Amino acid sequence: MSTQIPAPPPTARPARAPFQPCLALIRENRRPYFVLNLLFFGLVFFGFIVSALDLRIQRALLAALRADFKHGLLAQVAALYRSGNVPLAALVTFLVNAIIGAFASITLPSFLIPFSGLVVGCYRAAM
Repeated sequence: MSTQIPAPPPTARPARAPFQPCLALIRENRRPYFVLNLLFFGLVFFGFIVSALDLRIQRALLAALRADFKHGLLAQVAALYRSGNVPLAALVTFLVNAIIGAFASITLPSFLIPFSGLVVGCYRAAM
């Protein structure tokens, strides 16, 4: 007596199915995708190196970060971490990054002026 695994119903799709159009777009445009990623992450790396070597930039960034943690949205996120509610703090961090860091800073400007989000994203990467 052999046991056979039943075939999935015809309506079942693999979990990656919703991403197929996105992956196909990337496959069709590999060179620009690679160049843009290289540009972005190259700027991030360049910013790391410059800020690591220039003490004035380090001091300015730390002063700005300290001010942000005392007032405003980052102060509220920091309070969540200090409260010990790490899952909620992580969720709020994700939402702040997704809404402000990605949508408001990169996606929304591109809706208004095509490709302006690329410029803003590269500027933020170099910061």
